[in-house]
Formats: sequence, structure tokens, C-alpha cells
Amino acid sequence: MTRLSPSLTLMPKLSRTMKEAAMICWSAENVMAFFSGSCLLDGEVLRPLSHVRSNWELMPDIGGLYEIEEDSFAGMLNSLVSEIAATTPPSDYHSYENSVAAYMNLVRDETYTLRKGRWRYAADGRTLSVHELTYMLEQASCDSNDIPDLVLAAAGRVRAALKFEQHHYDEMEGGHRIMLAALLTIILFRRSDNQGGLC
Repeated sequence: MTRLSPSLTLMPKLSRTMKEAAMICWSAENVMAFFSGSCLLDGEVLRPLSHVRSNWELMPDIGGLYEIEEDSFAGMLNSLVSEIAATTPPSDYHSYENSVAAYMNLVRDETYTLRKGRWRYAADGRTLSVHELTYMLEQASCDSNDIPDLVLAAAGRVRAALKFEQHHYDEMEGGHRIMLAALLTIILFRRSDNQGGLC
């Protein structure tokens, strides 16, 4: 009697999330590798904060991500990357960014409106630039209450990059990389505010 090999159609189908998890392979090691040895990370994330801590260039650390140096955010960045690696990344990272931006919109008497997934000026419908959107996020997170949402948003952006086989920060699509950099910069700035009482 001939044995029939099991048909793929008869095998239980994996749920979408299980399939995605298998494809993405989210792990602390993959996230650390995503951020390690970057040529762009320090210029895009730490250089905008050079007025707070002047040593913005990162040096790779054999035992970890980046060497902790005087007057540098390297130690805080290492901790933030570890925090992202320990997070369960959301698939809808936009919702976390939007929740923070929405707070700023209320403060500004609804100057902006969210339409078709994009923030626009309520008066004329113009789409906000990345810089305008990151300004909203930075201002809205001044009291640091929304930093957990920004960490989740950052984790979601890393997850999306890994899903599309962009396994390193420097390989990310430009617009998404700029947005991820802005999230990291805002988080580090707000945390430094809390340490130094700047906000």
C-alpha cells in the first residue's frame, strides 16, 4: 500500500502572528546586532544632542554595543537598545506614535488632524514633514509620561525593518530610519532631562 505524504493543505495553518514571528525571528541577539557597529547611528541619533553631551561619536565595544565614554550618551543608548530588545514589539507602531502626537494636538487646540494615517494641518490639509512630526512627539513627551509609548514605537519600527529583511540599522529604508532615529533621540533627551532637571 502506498503511503501518501501529508498535503500542506491538510496541515494546520499557522496564525499570521506565528508566521510573522518565525519570519522576523525577534530576539535580543538580533536586536543588538541590528544596532551594533553602525556608521550612521551616532550622527543621526546622538549628534542632535551634542548641545547636551558633546561627545556624540560612538566607538564599538568588544564586550557590548558601544564604549561608555565621558560626556556621551553611549551608556544610555546601550541601555535603551537592551530595553527595546526585551520588549514585545507591536505590529502597529504608528498607533503608539499617534497617541503621543495626539496629546500635543490637544495642547495646540487641534492645529493638526490625523487623516488616512497621516498628520496634516487642519487649516489647509498639508501633510506634516518628518521634522514637524518629530517636533510634535518631542514636545508632547516633555513630561516623560509617554516615553514607554515611544519605546514601543521604536521596537515596532525595528520589527518592521527585520520583517522586510533589513537586518541592520544602516540598511533601513531612509524615511523609516530617520523616524526611528528621531524616536531614539527624543527618548534619550527626555531621560537626560529627568536626570538633569532640564525639562
